[in-house]
Amino acid sequence: MVKLKSKILYSITVIIASCAILYGLSYTANKYYIPVLKGEEIYTDYSVYYEAAQNFGQEANSTYRSSAPHEKGGSFNYPPFSLVLFYPLSFLSFPVSYTLFSIVNTLCCVAVGWLTLKIMKEYSTYRIGFRKEMFFLFLCMGLAPVVQNAKHAQINGIIALISIGAIYLALRKNYVIAMVLVSIGFGLKLYPILLAIPIATLIPFEKEEKNKFKIIMFSLLGFLGVQVLSLLMIPLSLYEYYFTEYIALLSNYTCLSGFNQSFSGIMMRLLTPDFNAGTWQIVEIMPILKIITILMQLIGIGYIIYSIKKKDNLLYTFCLSTLIMVSMPLFSPLGWEYVYVLCLPFLGIAYVLGYADTKSRNPITLLTSITLIAFCIPKLGDDTLVRLQTKYPDFLFHIYYSRWFFLIIVLSIIVYRVIVADIKQKQFLPKS
Repeated sequence: MVKLKSKILYSITVIIASCAILYGLSYTANKYYIPVLKGEEIYTDYSVYYEAAQNFGQEANSTYRSSAPHEKGGSFNYPPFSLVLFYPLSFLSFPVSYTLFSIVNTLCCVAVGWLTLKIMKEYSTYRIGFRKEMFFLFLCMGLAPVVQNAKHAQINGIIALISIGAIYLALRKNYVIAMVLVSIGFGLKLYPILLAIPIATLIPFEKEEKNKFKIIMFSLLGFLGVQVLSLLMIPLSLYEYYFTEYIALLSNYTCLSGFNQSFSGIMMRLLTPDFNAGTWQIVEIMPILKIITILMQLIGIGYIIYSIKKKDNLLYTFCLSTLIMVSMPLFSPLGWEYVYVLCLPFLGIAYVLGYADTKSRNPITLLTSITLIAFCIPKLGDDTLVRLQTKYPDFLFHIYYSRWFFLIIVLSIIVYRVIVADIKQKQFLPKS
């Protein structure tokens, strides 16, 4: 009876998700790819990166001249290192460059799903059938964060692939290359620097390796070497400006739009009088919220270092690493919907645990289905939201704007508890 309920729930999830994904992919092609390739002017975030790269080609120090993170839109917020990627793409025409970058990012999301399933096969005893594997890859191609990422030709698919690639290499004890990937990810979008925590924690507790100091030194050199080599193309003055002035300004502001499902965005919406469901207002984050965010991150870092040593299990390390990736959109000042692409590896863990052929788990199966379906629903249009706000109470919009944030947190707690329990029961393979 339990397995029958699980199959019915899975079937419902497949039907709803498939319809939403096919619609999202069709919408992106018809409203973005085709018009852009025809030469129509449609705003996408990629136009900002493209313009910044062109400015860099004309005068390097003018890269950030039109960027202002405390104002709505138009800001190039990525580190100077990212120009290593964007500058070559600026030599292509905008339609070709935009479409190529968008498609590559979507393919990277599929690769993230594939690598997640591969890690679960190698380090756990749970198995899902071929059809379920293919459906998860389909999810990785069309969930709302991935579609939003594709529409704006954002970089998050690449960041997610670099991040899980670094984790996978660290699990296989290729620490130096893993840190090289972390350095590249950090150069593109800062967030992946957090993955240095589980990687660096694994090295001292490596039982079979005798020369740990050598590994640590080479890993550090690998990380620094990538950044130093970028100076052959990017002037040091850009780095100085970005890390001493620009990033400090960027971290002070958030956006009230429901497209922003971060802790700072959610709290500032709740604390802002005369809440407007369709607003894209940029506001300064209250100091107490910044303190709370920093404290939560520091506590999380301390717990990760402690628990990786205590559990001595690679699947557990993978789980914690994916939770670090989850924290990136949750606790950044701007947790835009497309940044939730970084949750794909964690969703893969929940998917395998919830839909495994060998064991049925009602709570995690149900919550995984709810989360996946919720991840198929993007933010409604601003005009629609404004009209609806005249008919329904504000708290419904606050819940809607926070749906991914809270679902991911609840799912994280349940998945974590399941993995800890199964480690005790020898369900997961220990370090070898």
